[in-house]
Amino acid sequence: MLGISAIIIYKFTLISNRSKFMFPAVDCPEVAKSWASMQAKSSTPNLWQTASVGEYEVNAPLYNKQKPTHFGSTLQCYCKTPENFAPTT
Repeated sequence: MLGISAIIIYKFTLISNRSKFMFPAVDCPEVAKSWASMQAKSSTPNLWQTASVGEYEVNAPLYNKQKPTHFGSTLQCYCKTPENFAPTT
């Protein structure tokens, strides 16, 4: 019985760690400042949005094939920043 419990705990730890490492903890306010600074220097409109979509397009097929992904702060913080979804007038 103890062995079965250990196996179950091990499996759930693997699942938990996979999620934890897929989206590492990041400082989104700092990332947002960095992207705002880069946007100010760029002539490309919606630079952060474009980079976020690119990050998703690269990683989604890897995730679907259960291969290691490389999601970083770009997509994660873009989705967590409400100003990115505010309607523009």
